[in-house]
Amino acid sequence: MVYGVVSVRTSEGGFSYLEVLVCVWILLLMMAVAVPAGKKIFMEAAVDYEIANLMGDMRWVQERGRTTIYQGKEHFPKSSPKNSNRYFITMWADGSGYQVLGAGRKGWTHTPLPGIAAVPSRSKENLRFEANGTTNTMTTIFVRYRRGEERSGRYIVLDKAGRMRVDRRAP
Repeated sequence: MVYGVVSVRTSEGGFSYLEVLVCVWILLLMMAVAVPAGKKIFMEAAVDYEIANLMGDMRWVQERGRTTIYQGKEHFPKSSPKNSNRYFITMWADGSGYQVLGAGRKGWTHTPLPGIAAVPSRSKENLRFEANGTTNTMTTIFVRYRRGEERSGRYIVLDKAGRMRVDRRAP
């Protein structure tokens, strides 16, 4: 008995040029939608990070002002805080960073993430806190993305009572 040979043809042609072009076009269209959305998410996350970092440093300076050691006995009215105004933050006018200084001028400098600026309301801002946690001036700091995306920026408002808040609108 003789068995016949069955021939099976397989197609190894692959994709046509038109099919590849359609796939590339669809991928480019999806990227055109995803890249601006991803950039916006990155900008807002970077601004949020810098706001959290700056407010944390401001709270650190405020707490150091509250935990001062008094000269002499506390119940004497002429007694003054030993470390009063010895902790402060100096902010640069162009928003390129700030420096936290403590007793004995020891401290650290913070440079924001690339593309982020923390711009104080005055040309050079020195944030100081009194022993009770208050400050002598009301200050506004605008934290924004440098490259023309001011809509993603937020304001840190510090009032005379030492309270801090974040707002999207200018005060």
